[in-house]
Amino acid sequence: MSSMKRMALHLVLALGVAGSASPISKVLELLGGMEEKTKKQGQEADDAIKEADDFCHRRSDDLGYSIKTSTNEKDDLEAAIEKSASKIESVATTLQETAQSIEANEAELTKATEVREKEKADFAA
Repeated sequence: MSSMKRMALHLVLALGVAGSASPISKVLELLGGMEEKTKKQGQEADDAIKEADDFCHRRSDDLGYSIKTSTNEKDDLEAAIEKSASKIESVATTLQETAQSIEANEAELTKATEVREKEKADFAA
């Protein structure tokens, strides 16, 4: 027991013999109540800090997992974008070749039509 508590106990005993409900005993009673209240508040504060600490650790773990999965998803999406870009280039090349082929075919068709009209004119004459 601390010397302060021991002295307060002696004082209470001495005052208790001399008379009841003295102002000093009332002060000691109030101090005892304040001590209990302060201990209770300290315990509540410790519990709140522990709860906040647990929350922070869980949140940190959750965010770490989220970052990891998002990074993997980002990598997958970048690969899909590259694959799509190369496919677009391939389709563009095919489209250009097809357009050139159509143009050449139309030129041949025009020439053939001219030849046939000339032959038709020669045959009719």
